[in-house]
Amino acid sequence: MNQDQMMQLFKDTGMVLEGHFILTSGKHSPTFLQCSQLMQYPEHTETAMKALAEKFKDTDAQVVVGPAMGGVILAYELARQLGLKAMYTEKDDQGGMVFRRGFRLAPGTKVLIVEDALSTGGSIKRAMIACEYANLDIVGVAVLVDRSAGKVKLHENQHSLVTMSVPAYDPEDCPICKENKPLTHPKDLSM
Repeated sequence: MNQDQMMQLFKDTGMVLEGHFILTSGKHSPTFLQCSQLMQYPEHTETAMKALAEKFKDTDAQVVVGPAMGGVILAYELARQLGLKAMYTEKDDQGGMVFRRGFRLAPGTKVLIVEDALSTGGSIKRAMIACEYANLDIVGVAVLVDRSAGKVKLHENQHSLVTMSVPAYDPEDCPICKENKPLTHPKDLSM
């Protein structure tokens, strides 16, 4: 699948939302990617991860790690596609990420990190710090959607399925606020 076909799949599954959203960073945006919408369809998640696995098939990764929550299902499916083990990091009390639930890897284990969306890279950076703290060797970063249009580069071996430019505004400069459109926190969206 090329980028346009993948983007159409994302739209068809309800993953791409338009409106007035507050992002994790605190910035506002007219577009939000609710990646969990894709992941409710195992066959579409498999299609996406199969395409992403192609970009990493020659890496020497031994395990795929995803930051919770967005990277948990993706880590599992990407690991399945690559024939590897899957794990995830979770938030700790200080706002960082750690391995829990008995996840242990030997120092030097080669890790591929996967995340659903990349905007500022905060979740991926926290997962990378958890891996570095455990003396793991990060061999790549896989992303479903790069919202930064390639501006945020966290690893030399970093690939995404879709690269797009999505505006993000500081609240005081947000043109959507000036139109008095209601602000939505994406985690508050429900059926």
